[in-house]
Amino acid sequence: MQIRKLFLLLLPLAVVASTATTVTAGTSSVSPSAEFEQTLKARGLLAPAPSQKVVETIAPPASAEVDERVQADSKTGVELSRIKSWDETDDGNLLHVEMTTLPKNQHTVAFWVLPKGSPGCAMFGWTMYDAAGRALKSTFWRNDPALRIAGAARFPSDLYPDAVPPVAFVRVLGSMRDGATGELNQQISPYGYVGQNVRVESVQRVTVPAGTFSAFKVTTTPDVSTLMRSWPGFVLSVVNRFVPSSTYYFDSRAPYRMLKQEGTIAAGGPEVITELVRFYAAGVRAENTVVSSPSEPSRAR
Repeated sequence: MQIRKLFLLLLPLAVVASTATTVTAGTSSVSPSAEFEQTLKARGLLAPAPSQKVVETIAPPASAEVDERVQADSKTGVELSRIKSWDETDDGNLLHVEMTTLPKNQHTVAFWVLPKGSPGCAMFGWTMYDAAGRALKSTFWRNDPALRIAGAARFPSDLYPDAVPPVAFVRVLGSMRDGATGELNQQISPYGYVGQNVRVESVQRVTVPAGTFSAFKVTTTPDVSTLMRSWPGFVLSVVNRFVPSSTYYFDSRAPYRMLKQEGTIAAGGPEVITELVRFYAAGVRAENTVVSSPSEPSRAR
């Protein structure tokens, strides 16, 4: 049996087990202000009924660094998506935005509100649009005590939704250095969450379409003990050996942009490779990339 299939078979059992036990930490309300939410709505990021062509109205603020990546199936090399992302700071929060274009010209727009002083997420939204700009599907998530429903585990305060951006792993590590470790808690169902063990494995030279970099190699591995709290320790130790991990490479210097990712994009999804193609300051021509240090090789095309 393939390792990933084994993990997927265990997930339903894990969710059931998580309902029988609770943890001591509780979800705390870290919601942005009402004014900030109105700003998100005005920009088309947060809306109960997204309007036509809303994708065309969303753009990064002037001077923000924009990172562009391409994601491909690691076995076939077929391109799966193109991702454009950037960070903004507003109302004391870090706003991370990702706009993704799929092969048949569908688009997705996602945002994460990451509160200052907390490694968790305060708010998340995701919407998929067809080629004409009409909304097809939308998801909204807020980190709030009301997330916990009857029979569910008590979620930790530093929680993320089921979709996690690469910047989240940098945040939970705290200090980007060789050997640094952290844990990211990710809600995977209305009833349970899984902890992701995050570790900086080494510093390596990595070449991607954007150039050659000195990079931190970071691995993320689900900790099944956070799902199956009632299972014996010796069983969990065996199961953990077969849980698949994902590998990320981050620039070893601030702002620690994500250079490359290897692994799956979701449970049951294909194995992928995501690579940084270029990065540049918003408001200028895309080929005018962010200037790199003279001591480093050219970093973009």
